[in-house]
Parts: sequence; C-alpha cells; structure tokens
Amino acid sequence: MTANPYLDNATPIETLATERTVIVDPITGDVITIGARIERQRIDPSGTQVRDVTNFVASSADGQQLLFPYRNALFACACCGAKPLVSATRCASCGRYMCDACRVITSIVICRQCDAKPFWLRAWQWLTNL
Repeated sequence: MTANPYLDNATPIETLATERTVIVDPITGDVITIGARIERQRIDPSGTQVRDVTNFVASSADGQQLLFPYRNALFACACCGAKPLVSATRCASCGRYMCDACRVITSIVICRQCDAKPFWLRAWQWLTNL
C-alpha cells in the first residue's frame, strides 16, 4: 500500500512549495487563479528523498483550458458576469460580449437582456403562432 504524500503526516525533513498562475483584471483588479503547481520534497523513513510535483489547470467559464502563458484576449459576460471567457459572442443589438448560456439565437444573435420582452408581448406571439 502506498501512502498519500499530500496528507498531513509531515516528517521533520520536508519542504512544500506552492506556486499559483493568476490573471489580474486590469479594470477591477480581481485576481483569478487559472492554475497551480505544488511541489513537495521529503525524506521517507528509509532515508530516500522523495519529490512529488502536482500541476493543476483550471478551466475557463466556457470550459476551455487556459494553459500558461495565455496570450489571447479574455472576456467577461456582460449579462451574468462569468469570466474568464475564451470565446465570447457579441450581441448584434448592443454589442456587449456574452457567454453561450446568455446567448439567444433569433434571426440574429442577441443577449438575454436585449431579448427581454414584456409578458403580454410574449403571450401574444405565442397565441398567434398556434
């Protein structure tokens, strides 16, 4: 049986280093972690040096992996605020960027806020299309 090296069974001779990869929003200053690297070096009871390295890559709000260094433009959804987005669509009506969840496809692609219609108008359209 192999013991889990990431449990808190630290030996007296052990080093742990954590390194984060972040994106800083230039407008708001928000810090978003897109990855991390954890390196643990220890000496096991037999005197052997053991080095474990774990890399984590977080996905963006639209499911894409942001491998560092990331050089393409990133976006935030204007409707729901999801960020970072790798591929964003612009609303044909207002021009704001939106994610796939907030996209409404009619004869053109518009955002949820531009598609918001009064209840009576939606009910009338539903009745006339029966």
